[in-house]
Amino acid sequence: DDPEINNKLHELIDKTTALESKHASVWWKAAALSTQLGDKKQAIQYYDEALKHDHFNTILYELIISLKVNLALEENDESYAISAIDDFEKMTRQNKQFEQKSLSAAHNSRDFHITNEIYYQASLAYYLLEQYDNIITIFEDQIENLASETKMSAITILAYEKLGEQVKANELNNTDKTDELSNYVNNLKNTFGN
Repeated sequence: DDPEINNKLHELIDKTTALESKHASVWWKAAALSTQLGDKKQAIQYYDEALKHDHFNTILYELIISLKVNLALEENDESYAISAIDDFEKMTRQNKQFEQKSLSAAHNSRDFHITNEIYYQASLAYYLLEQYDNIITIFEDQIENLASETKMSAITILAYEKLGEQVKANELNNTDKTDELSNYVNNLKNTFGN
């Protein structure tokens, strides 16, 4: 937390990004360092820049969407949730294009795909924006991948409840025989102030 060290690190980031402005990895590292320094807003700008240069990077999408949702929650600012959804929708479009080209796995050596964590973070953003139908759509479209994801089931239960579909919420809640799902639901309710 030494201001002098922080200033020097910011200067180093500025110099490095100016010299290597076309390299996504430089922007990515700048974002990671900014996050560690507690400058999440600056980190978002760096991640956005990294995505301009490397828009088929699953990990970058996961990091930036998660960070934006985090800031939306921390600062109670919808603009970050909207931005997270914009990134999610952009990734979804790119993923569909990639899949439509029917390229072999060899052409997807970087394993570009939408992870369960990205679906979950997007669902959190949709919840913040009160777009509950979108959460249910994600869950139903990806049921084979997401049904075993406790936290995804939890946010879907909350979405069903917000839409007044208590029967569906209860059905999904009853799929888990442990307290894990109930704990996730309660934690999310606390997070969202429900």
